[in-house]
Amino acid sequence: MINILLPTYEPNPDHLRAAIESALAQTETRWDMLIHDDASTVDVRAMIETYLSDPRITFKKSEKRLGIGGNWNACRAQGSGEYVQYLFQDDLWEPWFLEKALATMESDPAIGIVSLEHHYACDEDVHSAHLYSDLEEFRRANLTAGRHHGMDILRFWLEHELHPNILGEPDFIMLRRSVMEQAGPYLEDMPQNLDMEYSLRCLQLCDWYYVQDNCGTFRVHSEAASAVNQREGKGVFDRFRCFEEVIKRLPKGSDRTFAITARNNALTHMARKFLHRVSSGEKVQTNGGGAFKKFAMMHPFLVMRAMWKAWKS
Repeated sequence: MINILLPTYEPNPDHLRAAIESALAQTETRWDMLIHDDASTVDVRAMIETYLSDPRITFKKSEKRLGIGGNWNACRAQGSGEYVQYLFQDDLWEPWFLEKALATMESDPAIGIVSLEHHYACDEDVHSAHLYSDLEEFRRANLTAGRHHGMDILRFWLEHELHPNILGEPDFIMLRRSVMEQAGPYLEDMPQNLDMEYSLRCLQLCDWYYVQDNCGTFRVHSEAASAVNQREGKGVFDRFRCFEEVIKRLPKGSDRTFAITARNNALTHMARKFLHRVSSGEKVQTNGGGAFKKFAMMHPFLVMRAMWKAWKS
């Protein structure tokens, strides 16, 4: 059984209904769906009322705002299916999405993560649209379809300084629940890259499979959480925290040393980007999870060295 988890917050009604319709159109029917709303001010239940006649679909609403990570964790705490699949309120699956993901999972118990390739549909007002096309091109050019040992992909990702997000967004990743139970909850104080950090955790626990066929559409628009975070300067240093979480979990040895070197190199590049944003007058978050002030106080020597290298270059 697949537990489809659909977290919502102030959704576009047309996008939300289209996402649900794409689930209903799946050739694989062994699933149930939880739509979990994060205290939206709009009436989400009214938007999806017609779908609640399907016994597979349930709706819950949190009493207070949980945030992205909190809502994802509230979702993952529900259900007992062997497989977990997020679906976001703006996105669409092709009819064969679940069938391909489930067939891969059932083929080998060592596979705990399946990533399925997808298209990015960017609105005209999204200035970073080229980044998404570059991401899609990078995955297709650098990743081989099929099964990969988790640590091999982790090392590859570290080699590229955890950039870009090669495993993809949560609603194009199927997870084995037993792996999620080992990995634990999402980091709720990480505003931007919490999905990437979670994927890095899972790679240390299981093998990964990449389906290179196009299996859906990820909408990119100016009101999406990632776009809002970018405008508000949130999560600028989330990638550094991802490095720290990886290093913390790796045993002492060559892999940990490699991760530390990759972190130091990436931090210098992030510092250079930070200095550029400050000098150009862009807004940069200074407080909260993943912000500059917080990790600078935690790692003053690393930050000072990276800032010095970035300034000298």
